Amino acid sequence: MEHDRSQAIRTLTRQAGKIMKGEYQQAERISELIDAHKEDEEMASLAEAFGMMAVKVESREFAWKQTVEALEKKKEELQESLKIRGLSSRMVLWFVFGMSLYVFLTVFALQTEESDPVRVVLLRWFSSLFVVSQIIMMVALILRSGYPLSDYGLTLKQAGRSLYENLLASAVVILLLVLLKVWLKQRGWAFHNRPFIEEKEFQTFFLYFYVVNAPVQEFLARGVLQSSIGRILMGKRRMFWAVVSTSLIFGMLHTVYSLPVALITLLASLLWGWLYVRHPTIIGVSVCHLLVGLAAILLGYWDWLVM
Repeated sequence: MEHDRSQAIRTLTRQAGKIMKGEYQQAERISELIDAHKEDEEMASLAEAFGMMAVKVESREFAWKQTVEALEKKKEELQESLKIRGLSSRMVLWFVFGMSLYVFLTVFALQTEESDPVRVVLLRWFSSLFVVSQIIMMVALILRSGYPLSDYGLTLKQAGRSLYENLLASAVVILLLVLLKVWLKQRGWAFHNRPFIEEKEFQTFFLYFYVVNAPVQEFLARGVLQSSIGRILMGKRRMFWAVVSTSLIFGMLHTVYSLPVALITLLASLLWGWLYVRHPTIIGVSVCHLLVGLAAILLGYWDWLVM
């Protein structure tokens, strides 16, 4: 009996050492000892205490591993968040820098004695050059960061639904523009002796360049600026403020043309920003921007408001 107890104690000592090393499967041997010494209550209690200890140690180590894994995951998420917020901050900074330079140079260029038609042409082409320079810079920053362009609206995901909603929005806005021009002409408040459709615009290269210019503007405004601001801001209403701030910037850039153009652009940008939040692809908003912009040009609103 005494020999069996000594043997059991040595076995428990070995199993405890293995358990401390993380070999928790050894707890089964302790269960065997409990069964083998049922008649020896003291030995059975000791073996059972060791078994419970093994279970608790294993449970605590399992919980600790889970906590460590959760912390590692949170760390990776935080690092990724900081990385993308850093990139977004740089993109917003460069955009604001370019925007400020654009406004200063545009105002400087307008300090001339050029006639209104020449002024309109200068504004059109200078804005186009600004857009091209900005898109080159932004694409370079995105590619250098390693993030996919799909994160900035260049994706076909949800494109069908986006296109459908933006076509509906375009139809409503264009109809309102047509009805407004009819009303203004009937009242005699605008478009005196002007054709309903400005056919002369078909002879300008700018009209056709607008097919490229509109989606490029949407990539910069919605895909880059609005998305970047949304990633920088915090809180539940961050996308609302991203849309508002982007629209204010977009409208402010058009103050070089005229205050009415800036206000109308602000309202249009709010619409496109909201549609982009619903479906983060620039396909739909680019089509809407293009159709509404072409309608405004061909209906004569552009020259009327700028001149």
